[in-house]
Amino acid sequence: MDKKNGSRATGMTSCLTKDYVDSHPGSETDTRVFTPPGYRWAQRTAGFLGARPTRENINACHLLADRLTGSGTDPRNLAACARGADAKQLGSRQGDDDMAKHETDIAAAAQAGQDVYYSVTPRYSGRRTVPTGFAIHAQGTNLDGSAGISISTFIPSPLAGRNLGMFNDPATGRQVPTGSMG
Repeated sequence: MDKKNGSRATGMTSCLTKDYVDSHPGSETDTRVFTPPGYRWAQRTAGFLGARPTRENINACHLLADRLTGSGTDPRNLAACARGADAKQLGSRQGDDDMAKHETDIAAAAQAGQDVYYSVTPRYSGRRTVPTGFAIHAQGTNLDGSAGISISTFIPSPLAGRNLGMFNDPATGRQVPTGSMG
């Protein structure tokens, strides 16, 4: 966690196998227990942009998905994001290129017996606590040693045609949200 910048999540790395995934259940997010830095700000911003209801447009995104053993209440594993970055959303310009699509592919590779080295890194602009998007890398190895799944992509976090991690305060021109700003 980056405590100098609002305790924002900095990334996760995991080696996933079928046995590990099967024996270590993850958990869904519970924003009553923990909200990632910038989450409430993102909800207010979604409302300001007309993206309502905000609960359907802003997510507390797992870096390591719950279906891949990730915690939905561990602050190190959560970042605020636009719904379209996290999962398919009707009306989103994101299309099918979202985190859930890649998580499905990674889960299938692990279930098929691959060892999958997997990392997700939120990318931030300056001191902001809401990421511009997520760098996703996965490299699988089959039981016979041959190459398996290979993913290297960046998933942006767009909301109403703007990147959620690139906002400035209209009155001051300063980056938002930063530090402990909701």
